[in-house]
Amino acid sequence: LTGSIADTLTARNFKNIFQASPKASHFGQAQMKFFLETFGAKGVPKVAILYENTEYGTTTSKGIRDAAKAAKLEIVLDESYSARFTDATPLVTKVKNAGADVLFPVSYLGDAILLVKGLKQFNVKVAVVGGGAGYLVPEFLQQAGPDAAEGLFSVASWNWDLACKGIDSFASRYKEKNGEFLMEHAGEQYALTWIAAAAIEKAASADPAKVRDALASLSLSDGDPGAWMPACAIKFDQTGWNEKVHPVMVQWQSGAPRTIWPASDAKTKPKL
Repeated sequence: LTGSIADTLTARNFKNIFQASPKASHFGQAQMKFFLETFGAKGVPKVAILYENTEYGTTTSKGIRDAAKAAKLEIVLDESYSARFTDATPLVTKVKNAGADVLFPVSYLGDAILLVKGLKQFNVKVAVVGGGAGYLVPEFLQQAGPDAAEGLFSVASWNWDLACKGIDSFASRYKEKNGEFLMEHAGEQYALTWIAAAAIEKAASADPAKVRDALASLSLSDGDPGAWMPACAIKFDQTGWNEKVHPVMVQWQSGAPRTIWPASDAKTKPKL
């Protein structure tokens, strides 16, 4: 039972893997759909795509690239990089010289921090729509700084303020105890724990085969903590993927990422 977003996990006919999260390929599609719905009236933007060169970056960026081409947007920069770099200046310079209107970076924490700080330092006027991961954790705000983080958009597979029944109370208690918002991966793991518990209860057994069958037929709805994922529902298809889930878009507002899209999952409106 996993919160990994890798498409390949549920594409190889395995019978004992259950993926509760959105898939990486869905992230790029969601980013582009959100951007076009939100900014489409402002003309046809020039798009820059930067992505770290592991499975996460290459798969997520493909969704962005395919969606941009389908929307007939001009891709002025499309480049991979190693996330181990220590100086973002070459990448920032390429974004600036390309004349991009919107940047879709797919980054881990260290490279995300260096990129946005570099954009701020060199005064590059570009809308940033992050690919999740590094753009969603408390350390991003702490190290990039409020000025660089405020207003930045990102796609996410989970957020602390989803419009699911009961999640607000839990997230509030977590913040009171730990002094920071409940981050994406921790929130997902909490939901996964409850999914596992629901399957064991349904199976009325700890036998692996029976628990596996219970997961395969499990259906959780809004109000169950196991359903605290986007769409507030859990139902695994024949491949083991949660067919109810989808990515959400967040925006850093007042020191935390807040869910802003789609409207069914959001309690906050985007600031443009």
